[in-house]
Amino acid sequence: MKLYAATTLFWGQPLETIFQKVHDAELQGIELWMEQMQLEDWSLPKIKQLMQQYNLAVSLHARSWDLNLASLNEEIRKASVHEVINALYIAKALNCPSVTIHPGRKMIASHSSIFYEQAMDESLKTLYKASEKTGVSISLELLEKLPKELYVEPEALNRLLEKYPLFKTTFDIAHIGLQDNIEEKLCQLRNIDKIHISDATEQKFHVALGTGQLLLPHTLWHRIKEQNVPVVLEGLCYDNTMFTQHLNYLKELEIINNELFSYK
Repeated sequence: MKLYAATTLFWGQPLETIFQKVHDAELQGIELWMEQMQLEDWSLPKIKQLMQQYNLAVSLHARSWDLNLASLNEEIRKASVHEVINALYIAKALNCPSVTIHPGRKMIASHSSIFYEQAMDESLKTLYKASEKTGVSISLELLEKLPKELYVEPEALNRLLEKYPLFKTTFDIAHIGLQDNIEEKLCQLRNIDKIHISDATEQKFHVALGTGQLLLPHTLWHRIKEQNVPVVLEGLCYDNTMFTQHLNYLKELEIINNELFSYK
């Protein structure tokens, strides 16, 4: 199993510094977040150079923070689709096999889901064709249980996969309810090609591993290993604190040392 780090763990730091730190920690790759990539003006030639220089693979997370593939506003929906297609071409240029995207959400929590699911379907039809054209897979992320989110249970994403079988999924352990069985949810979700890991509390998603309230038994890490996909350390941080906490947690539990995660 290969361990990656999201660039958001090093927000505001130079791209080469991020590559250097991930390389020094003996991880295998970096997940590039498109918001950060565009805000920091990271160029494709520079990314390619650093990938080769530090011998690191990359995965890609499309823009999502102010976009909505299920928006009832057609212009917002079109812009959201455009951003995902742009990410597909960037991924192709970086030889990245898939792009993680956030599925659409409601604009108002009390609305019926039907209209948003129809809008989402229109977006996915276009994205499915773009995925086939570029040869880059789209990986739909299972999201947090928030009032406006539509796709928070494995069954919901699995239904999309029945219609769009080439799509993949991204499983995020911090998006699972605090009292839910993460292993069960992991086993229920189909076509997983990436797993995001961090902890969570009742107040906040994506805190450092071991500092939250998620139930993370040792058997979960074996389940994760069985998926044989990239595992991405996640979170938003402006220094190295959360990255270091993530690694210390995995080392203390001997999850790294017993080769559940492969090092170089």
